[in-house]
Formats: sequence, structure tokens, C-alpha cells
Amino acid sequence: MNERQLAERIGNIDDGLIQQAESYRITTKQRRMKALKRAAACAAALVLAVGSFMLGRVAEADRTVRPNPLGIGMVQLDEIGLVLLLPESWGGSDWDDWENVFGVESRQDGSYSIYSREIRRACMESDDNDFIWGGVLFSIVKRPGQMTEQQVAAEGKDCKYIAATRSGTYILYYPEDVQYTPETQEKYLQLKSGIQDIQFVVGDMAAEELALSKAGIEDKFEGTIAGVVKSVSPDGITVDIVEYIPEDDTKRLKELGVTEDDMWDGFYIHNPDEELTAWKYSEDAVFTFIDWAGEFTGGLYPLYYTTTSVEEFCRYVEPYTDGWILLFFKVEDGAVKYVLERPIM
Repeated sequence: MNERQLAERIGNIDDGLIQQAESYRITTKQRRMKALKRAAACAAALVLAVGSFMLGRVAEADRTVRPNPLGIGMVQLDEIGLVLLLPESWGGSDWDDWENVFGVESRQDGSYSIYSREIRRACMESDDNDFIWGGVLFSIVKRPGQMTEQQVAAEGKDCKYIAATRSGTYILYYPEDVQYTPETQEKYLQLKSGIQDIQFVVGDMAAEELALSKAGIEDKFEGTIAGVVKSVSPDGITVDIVEYIPEDDTKRLKELGVTEDDMWDGFYIHNPDEELTAWKYSEDAVFTFIDWAGEFTGGLYPLYYTTTSVEEFCRYVEPYTDGWILLFFKVEDGAVKYVLERPIM
């Protein structure tokens, strides 16, 4: 990365290098990675086509802002596999506060900036022609290759090392120029002081953590019944039984005429007719599911969680019964012996 590229990422932004985007929102901490992928796909569909006179300008179509139960907002940068958990001190008292406070803009070079809406408006209304946009608190860059914290520091830039993964190195850069007006200086510095409290969830690391926690579970799927949950309670569970077909079952896929385009991430669900079945739980039932948000394990990354508590299982599953959640059941004598979840995303 040369000096000009770095400056364009973190400071004086050339309009011609900023791409039109309607794709990034600040949102609540989602409980499932599947939801993240769907959000990214939907967001990509919102990119606007504009005339040449607007080419390169950033649109302000940001994500809906909602505080999660911990009071921390979340910024999803799905394309580079990074999630930012914003500090509680940046939060508002209700959803509208979050929605009106922060914005995220993407650039043509693949970097992202998080900015204050209030300060940006003040900068753009200012008579000072030095401001192009203003209000940028920091920018995130994913550089190719693995760099150490010492290597990043040796470049002499005002930045914060986030992490190095198998797919690249994440770095937070601070702006090199003034991003606030005299009237908004105090507000800007207050927000900037909270940057040190941001937590980062790196996609590569999350996947690795989940893979590690999956050890010893995969063999338990043999002989299970796949079902989409329709209702759940401490008294029992109702599912729509489906056929789960992995991509290596080429014979069955050929029988059904399933092509690669018909499949999800390595599997196909065959469900020509709804087949509802209700089960009770056995007295020694065991439930293993993925704690996507750390609600049960306290982990920052998604981990498998095993419990014998029917109440915990119901608390996890119930929010998804009005949508779609696929689980795998071992049933003996008409009662659920154990339940498993695959990391379907």
C-alpha cells in the first residue's frame, strides 16, 4: 500500500475513489451467522445505479441500528468477514438514537469507514472548504498476507492492529486530517476515546472456534431425523420432517435431479410435503446447539453448547419457530433422546 492509497483510505477522500453503496447498516448482534449472510445478500441488491455526475459518491443507506441486549451496537462488514461490537458508551436510549448516530461507507479499494452523522453534517455545512465529508472516526482495512503487530507498528501510521488470519491482516486506521468543526470537536474526541473499547469478531477465527468445538459431535448425526421446528415448549416439540441430503450423496441427488444450483452450502433439503410430527422429551434428553451470540457459553465466537435443561433449549429455539431452524433428532420409543444442530449458514 503506497502513501496515496493510505491517505485515500483514512483521510482526504478523492470522490472518484468512493463507490456508490447502499449496503451497510449498523444492526443488533445477530444470533445466527445465517442471518449475517442473508443481510449481506439483501444489502448487495440495494446498490444504486447513478448518473455520471454522481459517480463515486457514497449514498447514506446504512443499516438499521438496534442495540443488542448488552447495549452494544454491531457493525457487520460481511465482505471482509469482520464484525465490530461498538462500545456501550456510544449507545443511545432507543433504536432511533443508534440509527441517527453512525454510518458506514465502503470504498472502491475494499476499505470501510465508520463516521458520525452529526459531525459529518456539521462538516458539510461548514464554510471550510477543506472538508469533503468529515466525521470519520476510523477506517478498517484488510490487507493481504499475515502481518505481525510489530510490522504494522513499524510503518509509523496512527493505527490499531486487530488480527491476522489465514486470509489477511485487519487494521484500524485513524484519520490523518481533521474530521470535525470547532463546534463538534468535543463530541468527536469523546467518541474517539471509546474506540479502544471496540471488540472485533473476525470471521476466520469464529469459523475455527466453531470447528474446534464441533469435535466429537459429528458422529452423533448418524441415525438422526432432520426436522424444521414448528413449535417448542417444555412439554414437547413439533417438527416438519425433511430429508437432509449432503453433497457427497451423489446417488440420491441424481435420483431427485438436484443440481449444484439447487443446493445450499454443501447440502440439499428435500421436503415435497409437510409432515408434522410431535414428540415428547425423554427424561435423560440431551440438547446440543450452536450458541451463536454467547448467550449460554459467554463466548464471543459461536460455540457448541450442550445442556440437559429443556428450558434452555426452548429459550434458544423459540425465537426461530416463526422462521426457519433445522435440527437433527435421535428418537427412541417415541421420545426425543438428543437434539443436534449443524452450522448451516
